[in-house]
Amino acid sequence: QLGDGRYIAAGISGTEVQRVELFDVVADRERVALTWVGCVNVPRAYFMNDVAIGQDGVLYATHMFNRPSSLRWLVLQFHFLVGDHTGYAVAWRSDGGWSRIANTNGSFPNGITTDRTGAMIYMASTCSSSLSRIEVATGKRFDAFLPVRLDNVSWTERGSLIITGGMGIRLISSAGCLDLAKPGCAFPFGVVEADAELKSRRLIFSDADGKIPGASSALLAGNSIFLGSAAADRVTVVSP
Repeated sequence: QLGDGRYIAAGISGTEVQRVELFDVVADRERVALTWVGCVNVPRAYFMNDVAIGQDGVLYATHMFNRPSSLRWLVLQFHFLVGDHTGYAVAWRSDGGWSRIANTNGSFPNGITTDRTGAMIYMASTCSSSLSRIEVATGKRFDAFLPVRLDNVSWTERGSLIITGGMGIRLISSAGCLDLAKPGCAFPFGVVEADAELKSRRLIFSDADGKIPGASSALLAGNSIFLGSAAADRVTVVSP
């Protein structure tokens, strides 16, 4: 929600050539309507995963890693395995374009969100299992380690954060789900709730039975968790 009360949504499209697509959002009790209003081109130097929007319209995104050749992909897998830094967070402003945010290096930066003021961003680093709270203006940073390999991050109505990620063997447990022709692919995962200061973290749901799709995102609504997956064609609803 922008400072003037309007709602906007953003999503990243494309792989080799990426853009951030922007939509006006109108919602009532029965439906949500999105109207495309424009896009922001992404420089080739960035390989983005997630995008968030501040109240002032600033876009925040994660650059996962530099696009590798086939040989460099093996090297990149080693960096993932040991948790080396491979990317960082960036910001886009209408009057200045894209820029790197200071002190945001991470190991496979993945999900990202911002607080209501845009002063703080929260960046999930998958291969170091850490969530970083970073002050955009100064680069001041606090890292919290979680019992999942973090994917996406969202807010709850009570002001806490919900973080979802895999819990199996690193680089192996979810490898079979890279083939998106297998809708509903399952792997062990967990959902963690954390306070905004990242001082308190608790696992609120986990699944290792392989009966539901491995989750990469979650939203908390009442007593239910709505789970989304990068390798599924459905939304799963669970009650922890």
